[in-house]
This record gives sequence, C-alpha cells and structure tokens, in this order.
Amino acid sequence: MMADLLPILLTGAVSGLVTWGGLRVELRYLRRDVDKAHTRIDRMQGIPA
Repeated sequence: MMADLLPILLTGAVSGLVTWGGLRVELRYLRRDVDKAHTRIDRMQGIPA
C-alpha cells in the first residue's frame, strides 16, 4: 500500500514545488514592472525619486 502512495506523493510534492517556484519568479517580474511604472509616473508628475 505504501509503495502505491509513494509515486503519488512525490508527484504532488514536485508539482507543488515547481508551481511555487514559477509563481515566485512571475511575482518578482511583476514587482519589478510595477516599480518601474511608479518611477515613470513620479517623473512625469515631477516627484523626486
């Protein structure tokens, strides 16, 4: 019984880790883009960075 569950648990764990890593990268890029947009908006409004 345990031998049947091992591949299922490993697949779930690997899938979760890959998903977590992908989301982390995407959120990092999103944060960078938002920061750049705020910098541009501040420059247009004359607010010092």
